[in-house]
Amino acid sequence: MIVIIIRMENNIFVRKSDEMNVKLTLSIDAHVIEKAKKYAALEKVSVSKLVERYLNTLEDAAEEVAISPTVQELTGIMPSMEYDVKEAYRKHLEEKYS
Repeated sequence: MIVIIIRMENNIFVRKSDEMNVKLTLSIDAHVIEKAKKYAALEKVSVSKLVERYLNTLEDAAEEVAISPTVQELTGIMPSMEYDVKEAYRKHLEEKYS
């Protein structure tokens, strides 16, 4: 777990609390820090956990966006195929039992 200690008005200092975490210093506007504290209190988590969650979403978003150039070129070439599953199953049963 990362522990955040506010030392100066616009600085956040993070200390290492176990082997997986590292020290990190961030400069953040005091107003943003106050909003983060209020939100963290409502969510019953630490500001550190909020920052960690946010940074994890950036990684996940980057993975989702990584589409190869070949796939990007092929996007939109074929018209979308709408497939009605219920209709297909109805036809299957009709053919099977007719």
